[in-house]
Amino acid sequence: MDLDRTRFMLVDLARTRMAKIENHALHNRTMVDRMTEEEVAYLRQYGELIEKHYQRTVLNHMPAEGWKKLDDPEMIDSPDLEQFVFCRTLEPIEIDVSGEPNALNEGEEEDDDDDDEEDP
Repeated sequence: MDLDRTRFMLVDLARTRMAKIENHALHNRTMVDRMTEEEVAYLRQYGELIEKHYQRTVLNHMPAEGWKKLDDPEMIDSPDLEQFVFCRTLEPIEIDVSGEPNALNEGEEEDDDDDDEEDP
């Protein structure tokens, strides 16, 4: 039973990763450093298939100067970074929702009170 559940989770994870690659294929071209070799190969194969499909169905029937503009950054669909992501943790965690900058947000270490005192 545990083996089936683990297999289901791994397949679901792979399916979700592939769906994210497919949904934002043009945007993901700049993020290959975050992907595995298999995901990069899948992205390339998927991109080639989509490009051939677009060439045959649409781009060959458009003026050349029109479809070259489709690669502009504002024309590329990117994921919604403001979308909520939910996760379940194994142990309680504290989340700072105040929006106030703190040492962890700024990449600084917390200062000790002993640093303010001068040595005699």
